[in-house]
Amino acid sequence: MVADLWALYRFDVSRLREGAHMAELCTALLGRLPYEPWSMYRAMESGGTEHLGWGELLHRVTDLVDALQVNTAVTAAAPAGKKPKKTKPIQRPKVERKQPEQLSAVNWSFFA
Repeated sequence: MVADLWALYRFDVSRLREGAHMAELCTALLGRLPYEPWSMYRAMESGGTEHLGWGELLHRVTDLVDALQVNTAVTAAAPAGKKPKKTKPIQRPKVERKQPEQLSAVNWSFFA
């Protein structure tokens, strides 16, 4: 996390000795790390370094490009009456879904 604080925000942890306001800033920056696509902390929590840089926006853009490829293949095959060619989707990092072992481990506030 120390490396992420420096790489993303140029925050030097040694500045924590300067006062309480630096500790508050550090806490706020640490709270942002799970939402930063280029955070190594976030990448490792998501499953590994292949997730580095992959945020929600990039996943949506790759979905759009995949849809455009399918649309282009279908449009090109339609006048000839042929079956469209199968398109190859853009490679994405694998997302592992973890099943909770007990119902008490489920974050029920997500569904509220």
